[in-house]
Amino acid sequence: MPVTVGPTAMVTYQGVRDAMPAKACGLPATLHLYPTRVRIVCAGGKHEALHPRFPVLGTVSYLTGQRAQQLAAVYGERKRLYFMRERLVELGPIGEAYVTELVHQRPHTWKGCIARLFAVLEEIGDARFRLVLQRALMQRLIGAEYLERVLAHVPAVVEVAS
Repeated sequence: MPVTVGPTAMVTYQGVRDAMPAKACGLPATLHLYPTRVRIVCAGGKHEALHPRFPVLGTVSYLTGQRAQQLAAVYGERKRLYFMRERLVELGPIGEAYVTELVHQRPHTWKGCIARLFAVLEEIGDARFRLVLQRALMQRLIGAEYLERVLAHVPAVVEVAS
């Protein structure tokens, strides 16, 4: 299928958003559908990503390190903050609830927490991060320093039902 890599390095097809390398922003691409995966290629094969056909959780798929690569391509402090916050919210209802509570409970310091949360997300991955967010939210522990404490008590390997 012919597609275009969007301005945030995402390709949307049938309601699923798949991340591409940041340098692929705005380029035309070809999306190849397979029974269990999606392969997206652009710029004559210079940029390529392979994702599960259907993300395990939610409707957004990132490969390890893709968020960090995309963030590196974002210029300006305000845009970088917006990018990090949006990536946390993309985690679904848990991410949205946690970010909302963070902004409301910490109106003067939430920006620093967003950067720390984004770094933890990149370090531990989506599945474990969602679990940590859920536990922190249930315990009303709102803030990056609390989330890091909760993280110490969550197993490194999180099994996700297929």
